[in-house]
Amino acid sequence: MYIGIKRWKKNDWFSLIIIVLFLAAHLIVSGYPIITWDSIRYICASFFLMPFPFALMSISYLLRPFTIFFGIWGFPVFQIAIVAYALVSILKFFNKSFIVGIVSLAISIAGYFVISVMMDIYTAVGLLSLFLVLNGNKDILLYAILSICYIAHPENLLLFPFSALIYWLIFKRKNPGISFWRVVVLFVVLVIGVLIMNDRERREFRSFPETKYPSLATRIMADSPTITRAYIKKYPDSELHKHKEYYEYAINNKDPFQILFWSNWEDKGGFIYNPAVNGIHKEAGKFIFFALSNYKFEVLKNGLNNTWRFLFFPGDPLVLIVDKDQFDMFEKWLPGQLFEGAKDSLQYKGKLANIKFRLIYAICYYLCFFSLLLFVNIPFFNRKIMNPNYYSFAVFSIIIILINACIMPNFVGIYLRYQLRIMLVPCLAMSLIVAGLFKAIREVK
Repeated sequence: MYIGIKRWKKNDWFSLIIIVLFLAAHLIVSGYPIITWDSIRYICASFFLMPFPFALMSISYLLRPFTIFFGIWGFPVFQIAIVAYALVSILKFFNKSFIVGIVSLAISIAGYFVISVMMDIYTAVGLLSLFLVLNGNKDILLYAILSICYIAHPENLLLFPFSALIYWLIFKRKNPGISFWRVVVLFVVLVIGVLIMNDRERREFRSFPETKYPSLATRIMADSPTITRAYIKKYPDSELHKHKEYYEYAINNKDPFQILFWSNWEDKGGFIYNPAVNGIHKEAGKFIFFALSNYKFEVLKNGLNNTWRFLFFPGDPLVLIVDKDQFDMFEKWLPGQLFEGAKDSLQYKGKLANIKFRLIYAICYYLCFFSLLLFVNIPFFNRKIMNPNYYSFAVFSIIIILINACIMPNFVGIYLRYQLRIMLVPCLAMSLIVAGLFKAIREVK
C-alpha cells in the first residue's frame, strides 16, 4: 500500500489542477452550491448532527469539518477534490491526458452533481475507484475514496458489491489476487459499521433486521394491485388493510409509487412520512414474503419491465433544481449563512430552472450506452480488432449500467436523475475509446 500522489509526475499534477479548475468554474458560474429537495437531510446532518432516516448519514458527519470552515461550500469543495483525484488516477492508469477527463466531465452531468448538496456524485467516483482497486491499484487514498463513496448512498450498498463480483467473474476469477479480497473485507466491514451506526440512531428503515424493506414493498404495491388486494383480503387485521382506501386512491393515479411513498393525501404523508402508517414499515417484510411466495412470476415480470424501461427510456424528470419559491423554505434551516449567500446565485434568481441540459445529457447517456455495447460485442466477431486497453473498462461500464437499472427502478423509481448518476463512467469509457481510435489513426498515417 502507498500514497498515490507521491508517485505522481508533473503531468499528473497539471491534470489535477486543470480538472479542479474546470469543476470549480461550474461553482463560480452558479454562484452557490445547488440546493435540491434531498439537500436538507445532508445539511441537517452536517451542520446540526441530526440523523435522517432515509439516508446513510456517515458522510455528512464526516463533512462537518469542511462545513465548519467553508459553510455550505464545504460540500462541493470536498466533492471536487475526490472527483479530481479519482479521475486523474484513472487517466494515469490508461496513460491519458487531462483532455480525456475534461471531455468526459463535459458530456456527463458530473459537473452539476459535483456542486450539488447531495450524494449522487459519490456513486460514479466510487465506481471509478473500485475499478482501479480491482485492477491492483494499492493507493491508500483510492481505498479511502472507495470507502466513503460506498456508504454515501443506500443503493451503493448493492451496486458496488454486485459490480465487483461480476467484474471478478469475467476477468479475475482464475487469478483474483489480493485486491479482490481486500475489497470484500472492506465492504463487509463498512456494511457492519453502517448497521451499527443506524441501530444506535434507532432509524429502523436503514437497520437490519428491523427494517422490513418498505421501499421494495411499496414498489411491489405500486406495480401489482392484484398482489396487494390479495394480501389485504387475506390479512384483514393488517396495517395495509387499515389504509386500503389510501392505497386505492394512490393506485388510480398516474404515479402510484410516488404517492404511496412520499406524497400527501388529505394532508397526510405517504407510507414513509405519515406517522399514522408507520406500522406498514414493520409489516413490509411480511408483505414481500407473501408476494414472493404466491406471485413470484408477477413480481419478476414487473421487475424486468421496470428494468427494461429504465434502460431504454429516459425517466421522469425528477426535479433537480428547486425554484426560488421552493428555495425559500430552506431559510428556516440555515437562516444566515445559507440564505444570505444564496441570494446572488443563479438558482435563487431562477436562472437555472428552465435549462434543458437534461435532454442533452440523456442523449449522451444513450449514445454512450449503445456505443459501448457495440464496442464490447465486436470482438466476438473479430477478436483481432479488440483493444485490450479499454475493453475491460467498457465491460465494467456496461455492468454498472445494467446493475443500476436492476436496482434503482425497483427500489426507488424510474427517474432520469438515477439514470444519470453513473453517467461519468460510461462517458469516460467512450472518451478513452475515441481518444485511442484517434491515436491509432495518427499512427497509421
